[in-house]
Amino acid sequence: MKIDFGTCHIKETPNCKGPWVNTMSVRLKDGREITLDRDQTEYTVNEDGTMTMEWLGVYIWDGENPDYNINKSMMDGAKIISIEIEEDADSDYDLIVNNSQVQFLF
Repeated sequence: MKIDFGTCHIKETPNCKGPWVNTMSVRLKDGREITLDRDQTEYTVNEDGTMTMEWLGVYIWDGENPDYNINKSMMDGAKIISIEIEEDADSDYDLIVNNSQVQFLF
């Protein structure tokens, strides 16, 4: 699975360029909350302070083992709860994701 985040707004700092994203929490339509992580991030930062970002090799992260067993029906109707910024990012670094642009692709 991959996730296309569409156009995000980014506030970079001298020490934090590009996406400083750790994980993403989502609520599935059955009410369960899961944490997603990925093997690879592809992104482009634009001159206007926006960024496009895709996560490739997305998996469910339970804190110990990656679970790549994600199917389309599981993610239908999933809602983003939060996106965790890396803990060592500068305090004034910010990334704003437009949830309506995020696509879960299979």
